[in-house]
Amino acid sequence: MSIKVSVVVPVFNGERYLHQCVQSLINQTLKEVEFIFVDDGSTDDSLKILEEFKKTDSRIQILKQKHCFAGVARNNGMRIAKGKYIIFLDSDDFFDSDMLKSCYETAEKDSIEVTLFATDFFDDKSQSITSKRINKYLLDQKHVFSSADLGDQVFSCTYGYPWDKFILRSFLEKQNIEFKATPKCNDVFWSRMVVVSAQRMTYISKILVHYRYNNYNSIQGNKNKNMFYYLQSAIDLKEELVKRGLIENVSFYRAYINEAIDAASAPLYLMNEKDKLKEYFNKMKELLIPNIFVSEKEVPSDSLIYDIIISNSFEDYLWSCLDNKGILIEKYKKNYVSIKCMEYRIGRVFTYIPKKIYKLMRSVLKRK
Repeated sequence: MSIKVSVVVPVFNGERYLHQCVQSLINQTLKEVEFIFVDDGSTDDSLKILEEFKKTDSRIQILKQKHCFAGVARNNGMRIAKGKYIIFLDSDDFFDSDMLKSCYETAEKDSIEVTLFATDFFDDKSQSITSKRINKYLLDQKHVFSSADLGDQVFSCTYGYPWDKFILRSFLEKQNIEFKATPKCNDVFWSRMVVVSAQRMTYISKILVHYRYNNYNSIQGNKNKNMFYYLQSAIDLKEELVKRGLIENVSFYRAYINEAIDAASAPLYLMNEKDKLKEYFNKMKELLIPNIFVSEKEVPSDSLIYDIIISNSFEDYLWSCLDNKGILIEKYKKNYVSIKCMEYRIGRVFTYIPKKIYKLMRSVLKRK
């Protein structure tokens, strides 16, 4: 049997949702497929569940590895994949029953390298569902489009996930695109490189994947513990764009700047401890320039990281979050940690002291 599609699923302690995930695959209307499950050193009954399914469906393959995280698991699955097309799925998510057939027929009809499609997000905590469709910019394009057509929207018009991209396997091999072996954000780097490298893409507006979030057993659910990988993903992306000469494209460079700002800013919304914020501040001071940005001129003054770049110290940064009356300025109101930190509470006690006077006092003391 000729294998039309390979589905690669990294699994780490996914027993709670694994049955639903596997059932969504074996019930696909497209039958000429293979399912490659890569057990990433699970310590629960995940492997046992997979082995039971394998007894009843010969299309299931199981790889085992020590715990090296999802990026390595996906790479290992890719290396043995035989399908003409490949797609990835997380073990707590599931496909629509017509997902593989819809993508396969669309890709075959127009010789597509990367097929994109809509998803919905299932909140495991509130049990609510939110539809997520790719940026409307894609919908305004011709039926078949390239990364050049997307221009400076090439990164922002899609999500940084691997499971909403149905890909011609020979394209991946030719472009030599693999996941990074990092615990976090390996999928963002991979997804961005896939889209920026593609010459023939299309979009299916139908919801084909159901993504589960607020699952605290998953890597995504524990993302607040891996803050520095956001910065590393931006560095890795820039290095690869430079290596391939893609950074010379002015539109792609603008797209990268926006992507890097988002990546560096994301952890600021997640931290709620002063010490973690200070640690992240110091790391950004070390890496933002020149590893990510050439100079502060590339960063808009209204972005969350601009004040970090221009601040001389962590204390200066905290004061830059306040206006002259000691009130949190608008762009930081969503930044939970700024409200929680002790320096901010102290600042509120002394709100009658204008910020400018405070800075003047500091400068005088430094000269003495």
